[in-house]
Amino acid sequence: MRQDTGAAFLLEPVAFSPDGRLFGAIRKHTNGLATEEVFKQLMCFYFDGTSRHLTQFDVLAKDTGYAAVIETAPEKMASFHAIKRFIKAMSWERALRFRRLSRRTRS
Repeated sequence: MRQDTGAAFLLEPVAFSPDGRLFGAIRKHTNGLATEEVFKQLMCFYFDGTSRHLTQFDVLAKDTGYAAVIETAPEKMASFHAIKRFIKAMSWERALRFRRLSRRTRS
């Protein structure tokens, strides 16, 4: 089990809640992960800083300790391919919104 607790502050509802109106259209199918869940996992990944490679999501998806720390069910953990599809679906305008939103959470 991992001993990560540095990203726990992101799990507070006030700290980070992406607006569905701004980012909801990224999700193309209802059987995939919710947009909020992908954002949460991406932000925890960025703040964790253990790896810069998106392939690390495949390792994290198998780590039940990490899933427990970020309060996500193990079956809801995103894979590398899910993250890659999510990022490709973002237009440059949404990328700027995401950047502004991430800056607000850091300050």
